[in-house]
Amino acid sequence: RVRLGVRLLGGVDLGTMPAAAFTASLGFTLRDARWQGELALAWVASQRAVSNDGVGGAFDAGRVSLRGCGVPLVGRIELRGCVGVDVGWISGVGVGVTAPQGGTAPSVAARVGAEAAWRALPWLAAVVQVDGFAVVERPTFAWRDGTALHAPGPVGALLQVGVELAW
Repeated sequence: RVRLGVRLLGGVDLGTMPAAAFTASLGFTLRDARWQGELALAWVASQRAVSNDGVGGAFDAGRVSLRGCGVPLVGRIELRGCVGVDVGWISGVGVGVTAPQGGTAPSVAARVGAEAAWRALPWLAAVVQVDGFAVVERPTFAWRDGTALHAPGPVGALLQVGVELAW
């Protein structure tokens, strides 16, 4: 039987921003006993990267994720292996300069990971998710002279926990 679901996850993103950042996502799922598909919208907490003299940039990011998971262990505890793709954006604006300029750039990443779910009730589960990502389209934010200010890492990780409702 195919079931629809919704999930709310929060955790840490290692690689998108200049330092580890809080991330939250809202996902919509379609699942059967042995597979699960998910479309999720995520927000990554804003960060600043500034030098000792107060010059740098402020950054924001978000993404849309499409993931597919195989579910080899089904029951009260489920294990899932997942692959997917993220299409997102990162925006930045200068900080500590007289005429700050900003810009927005796309970001594309491939994801692979695993998650575990503990089904407390048939319609409610606690979820732990660990995904690694490799950035395929990697924007770089730089000063006019070409000095790089920030670029997402070529690889990163997402560690999230949350709840999943299915009906």
